[in-house]
Amino acid sequence: MNYYNKKCLGCGNYFSNDINNPTYVKNADSTTKYCKRCFRLINYNELDNSKIDEKQIIQTLENIDYKNNLIVMILDIFDIKNSIVEQIKDKENILVLVNKLSCLPKTFNRYTTLLKIKNILNEEKINFIDIILYDSVNSMNIRKIDDVLFKYFKNKKTIYIVGKTNVGKSSLINALLKYNKVNKKLSTSPFPNTTVNLSKIDLNKYTLIDTPGYKNMNSVINYIDQTSIKQICDFKKIINKNFLIKDNNQVFFLEKLFYISVINQNAGSIGFYCSSNIKIHRTKQDKIKQILQSKEMKLIEFKNDVWKENKYILDENKKYNIFVNGICLISIKKISKIIIGVNSKIEIFITENALI
Repeated sequence: MNYYNKKCLGCGNYFSNDINNPTYVKNADSTTKYCKRCFRLINYNELDNSKIDEKQIIQTLENIDYKNNLIVMILDIFDIKNSIVEQIKDKENILVLVNKLSCLPKTFNRYTTLLKIKNILNEEKINFIDIILYDSVNSMNIRKIDDVLFKYFKNKKTIYIVGKTNVGKSSLINALLKYNKVNKKLSTSPFPNTTVNLSKIDLNKYTLIDTPGYKNMNSVINYIDQTSIKQICDFKKIINKNFLIKDNNQVFFLEKLFYISVINQNAGSIGFYCSSNIKIHRTKQDKIKQILQSKEMKLIEFKNDVWKENKYILDENKKYNIFVNGICLISIKKISKIIIGVNSKIEIFITENALI
């Protein structure tokens, strides 16, 4: 039997016996689940994208027929706006799943949070049929998602799992596989182009179509090395650090990836929700240039060191959230003015529809 007609469970491409092909397998047989590239990703957390054809991935995504089927769009709660897939905004039958529910404080009001997410999606003109908050790491709301997907499958809908790179598509599918007691596991990683083709996932009572991630050009992970990506995207442990602002000379660095300068006349506060691996460094405004130029602080930094600053005038009576492209959510209140410094290729989203 020719096992090279079988797809890799990790990336979705067919196995190849060509050593120069990214899905090379030396001797494929009935037990082979992963190509060499995905095997190394799962076991050594290394991903080789040197032989991946990005044009082919784009073509695959463009050829998907979403009409009359269910589109499950995964959003990252740390980056609601930037994780929206622009290419499907005008489609119908979009079920929105918002990942990292466990990152929210235990005291948060779920109804209010959903309402604010709806406001953001309405502003972006998304034709969503429903929103479900979930967390694949902690298996929160997986049963609810499973019930909804099964309902659409019984109604003869093809179910496409869609999202930008690193929003948690594969982690969700793995959680659903585990819930349905299917002994399979997709390769997961925060790196771009982990999944490179359509892949049919059988959960016994229904099936899903996993799709390659749409590239998020504004994401921090495009401009730092793989070791740093693994560090800042490890969300197994989320921290919440809150600071009281008593004067107008406070600056906060997230590694050397982002800084926010707070200018305030009255007492305010700022809170950071991010991976415990991310260093938050508090300093004064006259130290910004020194930190940016320093090579001794051992902070994660960009390959391209071109910075921009944006100034925002805020209403002290309102609460705001700042989404730092997938790696952090910042909550600020009673603040009148902020200056944000970030790499020139990264877009920051600030909203009055504060989730936290």
